[in-house]
Amino acid sequence: VTVLDVEDPMNLVCPMNMVIDLASGECCRVLNFPFPSVTDNCGIDTVIYSTGNNVEYCVGVTEVTLTVFDEAGNSASCDFTVTVNPFIDEDDPITFICFSEVNLSLDGDCMSEITADLLINIGRHGCIDNYCIVTIDENGDTIPDNIVTLEHVGQQLTVSIIDCLGTGNSCWGFVNVENKIEPELEC
Repeated sequence: VTVLDVEDPMNLVCPMNMVIDLASGECCRVLNFPFPSVTDNCGIDTVIYSTGNNVEYCVGVTEVTLTVFDEAGNSASCDFTVTVNPFIDEDDPITFICFSEVNLSLDGDCMSEITADLLINIGRHGCIDNYCIVTIDENGDTIPDNIVTLEHVGQQLTVSIIDCLGTGNSCWGFVNVENKIEPELEC
């Protein structure tokens, strides 16, 4: 006698469509979906979210397909959306303040990237990735891609950060470039 399970899982309850409002400084949010409500005559073996579980969702609308498989490989699925909205506060406009001076040490590859989060000190601001950064060396030259190297060690750079996708607010500060990695001696 061969017993076959040909019944798909039943009564799958998909998560409701989600709307996430990001907080100040957030670019994305990690979501971890719970085990879904579903019944099956032989038990659920696998739960798959098309985007993965415990992953980042960034600004925009993402359609997610939830698929459950029972132990015999039968499946059921449903869809829901995750909508992520950027940080916006109509009552308290985006503002931020830069540190006036910071020290930046080069990494093991003798370089380092100047990013907005290096200088933004306090305030309510949007996604840190949405800021335009301009770095000027002591000769008045713009540093391409804000990547500093050994040639910048000992210099005090001027860095401007601008909310280029929103308010146009800006701040600036100085970055002192250092190289604190000890050289390796090979014998």
